[in-house]
Amino acid sequence: MVRYGKSIQNEKGSVLIVGMLLMLVMAIMGIASMQSTGLQEKMAGNQGSREVAFQAAEIVLREGERDLDSLVNPDWDGTDGLYDEWDTDVTDVPIWESINWDDTDSRVFAGAVAGVAAAPRYIIERLVRDSAECTGNDSIESNPLTSKPAVYRITSRATGRTNSTVVILQTTFKDCGV
Repeated sequence: MVRYGKSIQNEKGSVLIVGMLLMLVMAIMGIASMQSTGLQEKMAGNQGSREVAFQAAEIVLREGERDLDSLVNPDWDGTDGLYDEWDTDVTDVPIWESINWDDTDSRVFAGAVAGVAAAPRYIIERLVRDSAECTGNDSIESNPLTSKPAVYRITSRATGRTNSTVVILQTTFKDCGV
């Protein structure tokens, strides 16, 4: 049988080989794009978990500031998340890195935070008194006082949707009313 001037006997199957190679390349590209999509989903999930942890840590940080305002003659002995200034020797580890955040070393946020794996916690450290006088411009309450201000550091720690996502935030609080 002759078709368009060529016989079937002269065909060697090169179209089949080229077609199979194209199919193989398309399959490899499909598998690579599926793996990329899976990785992007994981990254988006981790970012969402980090955002939840950040929001929870921010809420607890503000709770610590309100708590500091309401403290009356507290014991700064390291219990219940209240710490006095500590030796700032270079070899020492900061309090917030050395405590057990799941124990009574820290204070538990009393409110409810949705989407976190564990209850957010915070500590309050009383640092050295500032050498500057409080004036109306640098006081938190903006009233002129002549006493030396007390400086506090509040550290909050919160988890995201899993315990492996942790955010730690700190703020320094200058109280001229002490």
